[in-house]
Amino acid sequence: MARAALGAVALAACLVAVAPSEAAAQACGNPGQRACCLGETGYACAGGAIEVPGCSGACTCGGFNPFGTQASSHCVESTPCGGSDQRACCVGEAWFGACEGGLFELPQPNSGYCTNSAAGLQSNGVCKVITPCGGSGQRACCVGEAGFGACQSGLVQVPQANSGYCGNSSSGIQSNGICLPVTACGGADQRACCLGEAGFGACQSGLVQVPQANSGYCGNSSTGIQSSGVCRVVTACGGQGQRACCVGEAVSACQSGLTQIPQPNSGYCGNSASGLQSSGICQVVTACGGAGQRACCLGEAGFGACQSGLVQVPQPNSGQCGNFGPGIQSSGICQVVTACGGQGQRACCVGEAGFGACQSGLVQVPQPNSGYCGNSSTGIQSSGICQVVTACGGAGQRACCVGEAGFGACAAGLTETPQSNTGQCGNFAPGIQSSGYCTPIGPCGAKGQRACCVGEGPSCQAGLVEVPGCSGDCTCGQGFASSGMCTVIESIPEPGTAWSPPPVGPAPMRGYADLHMHLFSHLAHGGGVLHGKAFDAAGVNVALQQDYGTDLDLVTSGGGELPAPTCPGFLPSCGAKIFHGDHPQIGAGSDTLGAGTKDGGDRVLFGAESNLGAPIFNGWPVWTTTTHQQAYHVWLERAWRGGMRLMVMLAVTNEALCRTHKRLRGTDCADGMSAINAQLNEAYLFQSFIDARAGGTGLGWFRIVGTPQQARSVIAAGKMAVVLGIEMDNLFNCKFAERDPATGVCTEASVRQWVNEAYAKGVRHVFPIHNFDNAFGSPATWQDVIHVGNRGVAGRWWDVEDCPGEDYGFKVADSVFTGFFNTVMALFGFGALDVPPSNAGDASCNSRGLTELGVVLTDQLMRRGMVIDVDHMSARSLDETLDIAEAMDPPYPVVASHVQFFDLNQEPIRHERMRTREQLERIRGVGGMIAAMLKDDQQDTDNIGRRLHVAYGSVADDCRHSSKTWAQMYQYGVDVMGGPVAFGSDFNGAAGHIGPRFGSEACGGDTGLGTAPEFAARVAERRAQLIAGDRVAYPFSLDGFGSFGRQQTGHKTFDYNVDGLAHVGLLPDLVADLQRIGLSEPDLDPLFRSAEGYVEVWERSIAAPEPTGAALGAAAA
Repeated sequence: MARAALGAVALAACLVAVAPSEAAAQACGNPGQRACCLGETGYACAGGAIEVPGCSGACTCGGFNPFGTQASSHCVESTPCGGSDQRACCVGEAWFGACEGGLFELPQPNSGYCTNSAAGLQSNGVCKVITPCGGSGQRACCVGEAGFGACQSGLVQVPQANSGYCGNSSSGIQSNGICLPVTACGGADQRACCLGEAGFGACQSGLVQVPQANSGYCGNSSTGIQSSGVCRVVTACGGQGQRACCVGEAVSACQSGLTQIPQPNSGYCGNSASGLQSSGICQVVTACGGAGQRACCLGEAGFGACQSGLVQVPQPNSGQCGNFGPGIQSSGICQVVTACGGQGQRACCVGEAGFGACQSGLVQVPQPNSGYCGNSSTGIQSSGICQVVTACGGAGQRACCVGEAGFGACAAGLTETPQSNTGQCGNFAPGIQSSGYCTPIGPCGAKGQRACCVGEGPSCQAGLVEVPGCSGDCTCGQGFASSGMCTVIESIPEPGTAWSPPPVGPAPMRGYADLHMHLFSHLAHGGGVLHGKAFDAAGVNVALQQDYGTDLDLVTSGGGELPAPTCPGFLPSCGAKIFHGDHPQIGAGSDTLGAGTKDGGDRVLFGAESNLGAPIFNGWPVWTTTTHQQAYHVWLERAWRGGMRLMVMLAVTNEALCRTHKRLRGTDCADGMSAINAQLNEAYLFQSFIDARAGGTGLGWFRIVGTPQQARSVIAAGKMAVVLGIEMDNLFNCKFAERDPATGVCTEASVRQWVNEAYAKGVRHVFPIHNFDNAFGSPATWQDVIHVGNRGVAGRWWDVEDCPGEDYGFKVADSVFTGFFNTVMALFGFGALDVPPSNAGDASCNSRGLTELGVVLTDQLMRRGMVIDVDHMSARSLDETLDIAEAMDPPYPVVASHVQFFDLNQEPIRHERMRTREQLERIRGVGGMIAAMLKDDQQDTDNIGRRLHVAYGSVADDCRHSSKTWAQMYQYGVDVMGGPVAFGSDFNGAAGHIGPRFGSEACGGDTGLGTAPEFAARVAERRAQLIAGDRVAYPFSLDGFGSFGRQQTGHKTFDYNVDGLAHVGLLPDLVADLQRIGLSEPDLDPLFRSAEGYVEVWERSIAAPEPTGAALGAAAA
């Protein structure tokens, strides 16, 4: 058997060698397949299939086929025949013939294969049902098909080709019409009867035929002919409001007392069958000549157009004349003559009154068409209104006109500020107005005062020197402002707070929070950007000394030596190296950041107006300060005494600012954490300094806290709880290039370690992302210069995309602005780099969100209950962070510590850094909190002085950049968040602050002599404040916190009314001003609950569970 098996295998192998493979054989016999070959099966085609000659495609016979024999036919599915819509049966295929009874064959070649032929013959027709005919809506019967003809009685044939197959023809002939009922004719709104169809003609009696083609089929014609009209009722004519009767229809067109008013097609004539219509309507003739009636037409009344005491006011077509033909109307209305000459009345016309145009004490103010003259019947009107002459010469009042008052234009202590049309002069002809209003003017020439202007006497008193730069109210008359102040360069004593304690202190946790302050920014950005210290053991004269030069060991941005300064003549000594100099934007003695952020207000290409600081503070701090110290410890103490009970002290630094400015010798700009750690250490030294001033360790009012419980204890004791935080471009020096936790320098393990180290240093509040792309995620896009910084530090441009929705306006400059970018690069010391990619959208938002390492950082911060600040995140980064927070149960709260509000800015300046209502609501939803930034978005940009915000709330929007603007931001924040809203000052963070409402800097800053943007509007806003007279009155009191006089530092006396928010010590004054402009105690309650509000957020952070994998995965989802 083994040999036999081996033989069989050999034979099989041989056959395989000479025969086609089995794969070559295909299935057969089913529809769509070849017919089976002889010997392959017992049939050519399976049951239900028909063999048809011809085969294509896979036709090789199966089985043993060494020669590749091909099938010559294929199988198709057999189809039924003879039924409705089936093929007609072939000859001999069915006993009933081609189609079953009641059906006929409609020719249609190749309609299906015959089942009784193997030759591939097909049926040449389809069986169709014969439709009924002759009834309503049925096809018309074919010739000879029905005994009654085409349609049954009462129906007519309407032509319609191919309307159904004839029942008496097998050749597919169809009927050519449809049978339809004959509609009634001759009645109202029925078709007109056709010729010979009715005994009464086209329409019944009392009706007329109105032409209307194809209005219905004739009942006496079988050819589809239609009526050509509709029968209509003849309307009554000749009466009030009826159509005018047609010619011959009545005695006249209208009944007696009525006249015909033209109106084409007003109704069909009753004596015409041709569809003619009347051409008018009959109307009553209205009364004329009385008050409010039409003026009578010529000859219509004995008294003329109007009765006595009335005048005709022109008004075309005011009513049909009663004595003229149809359609002729009166041309006026009779009106009462209004009183004239009194207050608010029209000025009397010439000859109308014995006293002239206006009564005594009133003047005529031009106003065309102010009322009809009583002594003219031609519609002539008075040209003015009589008005009281407004008071002049007082603060906010119009300047008196020449000869109007004994004291001149303004009373003593006031000066005229030019403004057109401020009020009618009391001693001049009508319409002549004053050309200005009166503004308070302060004293000049003494120490700490503005230098006197031309005409006021010597600029400064004997023994004093005038130094350039003026802060506060520098008004000196006729729109001019002094450009200097009077001082003597000398040491000054430590300032005071000008505070007196309250009879009863506040509730234990009552007080406001500032969630965004940088106390020690003089150590940031390489140590050569911000001037001045929050404290110094040597006191105020060192901490806040001049900044023309310095004894710091600074080098240039390129690492070179700085020259010694050439001190201004008023400074006997100004340091070994030049520092800010005169604050130009470029050069050795430059203040690039200050000039770019409008430290000097609207000074073009320059920052602060003066180098002083101590002793007179005429250059800084002011409300526009961005690169000079604004939080000296005494000023901060005043803020604490005025209600600040919690502060987030953020250590800050930025590599781009370090690289592009002077810096301390040996500084590694890429090692930002060194600057952060130095500031954290300085915070503890500051605490010890305050303790020492208070008498010993733990006795000071400045207390760094590490837990919410500590914060509650400190606040309850009436002190300030200080939370340490970090805001920097590359947290932990983790740049964008190191974002991969598997390959970068920054890994999950190192991030965990660094978070632990920061926590050990007391850090509890963290910005994962600031202005640049870093290893943790991407920021909001909002300034081109930051875009440049991102390229210089992160090595890449922002990846931007079109913003969602239509409301964003900011768009980063792209390759079109190559020259601009290279100029900025050179200015910042980066050199000429590549230009950013084009951005085709309407606005620019960052397309990136959190990185994988950013999710890790979020996890580590949450595990320690640290406060996460989301305020610089891109929309995507923010969404993904909130996704993680929302996925936790309960949600993990987040904070936005210096919010600008998207809804409160006009579309052209809206950018991604502004927070939308939806984003704020999500922050509220996770139990988070916000602080409103103490500035509007444009006051430290080139748009300073322009109104680009959107008004909101109850406070009058009549003073830009002021407490009124911020009050609207605050009210919006409270309304959206439904809870506490804090201050987000950003002091020492290169940001401007709230400006004053009075003085030369009011409502947007110095207006110059009509050259400032929106000059007239800003002048009007200033005047509105003077008229309101709602200055902060010193000393003022804050309930529970004491009373405050004007704070004095050196020769400078700070007055919030004219200085605005120049330093942190004026926060109590800001609160007092918020009260003056209308915010009530309930309105301010969310502010004074903000310290406790932050503590509650912190408590929720600590109480939150550790993040789960599902929560962390929410960001990716």
